[in-house]
Amino acid sequence: MPDVDENQGDNSDVDGDDSNVDGISAVAVDSQTNVSDYCSIDGKQVLIPTNGVNIVKYSDGTTKKVLVK
Repeated sequence: MPDVDENQGDNSDVDGDDSNVDGISAVAVDSQTNVSDYCSIDGKQVLIPTNGVNIVKYSDGTTKKVLVK
């Protein structure tokens, strides 16, 4: 049986003192995400989405697959 660390999942420092642990206080979010590109399923850039599966690239770097009927 493998050894299990008793502090696994614990949010404290390595020495057990959690008084100097920093966290993320705020995240900057761009409230407007614009479409930057449309691509066909084979990766070719298209001006507008075509029938079938299209890849939509957004200004924040995310991509989504969209089905157009």
